[in-house]
Amino acid sequence: MTASLKVLLVEPVPHRGKIGDVIQVKPGFARNYLFPRMLAVYATADNVRKLDVERARHEERAKLRRQQAELDREAIAQQFFTFIANELDGNTIYGSFTAKRIAKQIAQRGIDVRSEQVGLPGPITTFGSHRVVINLFDDIVAEIEVHVVRSAADAEEFARMALHARQDRAIALLESVASKTTVATDETAHLAEIAALTGEEIGAATAKAVAKKSLPELQTCVSRLLEE
Repeated sequence: MTASLKVLLVEPVPHRGKIGDVIQVKPGFARNYLFPRMLAVYATADNVRKLDVERARHEERAKLRRQQAELDREAIAQQFFTFIANELDGNTIYGSFTAKRIAKQIAQRGIDVRSEQVGLPGPITTFGSHRVVINLFDDIVAEIEVHVVRSAADAEEFARMALHARQDRAIALLESVASKTTVATDETAHLAEIAALTGEEIGAATAKAVAKKSLPELQTCVSRLLEE
């Protein structure tokens, strides 16, 4: 029977537990993963007491991280990620794309993501689109679409198609708001999504239009999306 070790989580760990949980793990997992990343400590009575004393500070930090994770989720949801690869045989690529490479590209967009947060069952080895889950914080996850293409021209075509899709979605949301059939909470959510869809390119103009709930100004922002 494999020996287990009781550890106290001082950070949330996906699929394992939240701050303050005492869980049983394999010693190697604790030594090689949890302890070096300062995600857990030995579940001694002294460490439990220390965590109780510092719980308020931990909870405040967790609250701030949750808020940032929600912002990151909105930012990630409106982006697409493209990798160019050489062809090995048919639809198979030469080499593979791992969680580490995906995390690196996300980080280059200004979003702090580590490879262990990328929910990738195995390396990507084929061309095409792949849905990937990003575990941002605790129960907050984002889904991204990773495109593996053969050339820079293919990458540009994916970018053009994605931009058109974003404009179509923003227009559909605008029509829903303009129809006055949405309840207040839906309208707020729709306006927030329009801001997310257009904000990266259009910037302050979209934020101003959303704040004023000015449909004509929002329509102008959506139309400008393809011109940027």
